[in-house]
Amino acid sequence: MDRVLLVIDNVQFSGHLENTLRKLGYTTDALQNEYNLTERILSFNPDIIVARGTSHRLSAMKVGKRLKDNVKFLGKVILVFAPENIPEKAQLNGIKADLILEEPVTALRIATSILNLDSVDKPGMRDRLYKMVHDDPTFRDQEQSYLVQHGRSIEDELQMVRGSASAPVVNLTEIRLKIQNELQGYAFKQSAKIEAYNQQIEKTNIDLKKGLSKRKTKEENKANRKDWNIPASKEAQELDQARKDFTNELFKKKLT
Repeated sequence: MDRVLLVIDNVQFSGHLENTLRKLGYTTDALQNEYNLTERILSFNPDIIVARGTSHRLSAMKVGKRLKDNVKFLGKVILVFAPENIPEKAQLNGIKADLILEEPVTALRIATSILNLDSVDKPGMRDRLYKMVHDDPTFRDQEQSYLVQHGRSIEDELQMVRGSASAPVVNLTEIRLKIQNELQGYAFKQSAKIEAYNQQIEKTNIDLKKGLSKRKTKEENKANRKDWNIPASKEAQELDQARKDFTNELFKKKLT
C-alpha cells in the first residue's frame, strides 16, 4: 500500500501530512473538496484514502458514503471526525471506513494509522517516523502548534501512538459484531414468541376462522382474570364505578 489519497479541506494540514508521508516513502495526492473524488480515484488508484473535514466543500461522512457506493474502490479508508460528529452505530453500515479517528489528530497519528493498516510490513519505517519527532524541527513545530491548542504536547502524542496510552479510535469490527449479536438476540426472541404462539394455536379447540362471539370473548376474559388472581386496584375500582355512574346519568338524561 504505497499510494495515499488525502481528502482534507484544511490546506495547511493536508500539505503537512502529505510532506510527512512522502518522507516515509509513500506516493501521495490531495483533494481539498469531494467533487472530483471519483475521477481522482480512477486516475490515481489509491491504496488508502484519508478523509477529514466538516465544511460545505468536504464532509468526512459524505466521503464515507460515496466510497461505500463506489464498488470499484477496494482500498482502505480512514475517516477523521470531531467528537460530536462521530457516527452512530446505525450509520456505520452506510459508510466505508476501516478506521475512524477522533479529533484532535496529527500527522503523526494518521501516519501511524496508515502503517497499522498497511498489509506489508515496511522495516524501519515506523522508527523513521518516530525519529522525525526528535530530529526534524519543522515537523515537530507544526505538530506542536496544533496540539497546544488542545492542551497537549508532541511527547503525549508520541506516547499515545506508541501504545503506552490508548488513542481514541473507534473499533468498527467490535461495534459491527455487537450490532450483529443484538440483531441475532432479537431474532431469537421473536422466533421464541412465534413458536409459543403456534403452540397455543395448536392447543386451542376454537375454530380460528370463525373466532369467538363478543359475549364468549368477555366470558373468557373474566375466567382468565379469575385464574390470574389479579385483584383490581382501589383506584381502578373507583374509575370503573365512576364510568358506570356517568353512563347511568347519561341514559337518564336521554330518557327525560
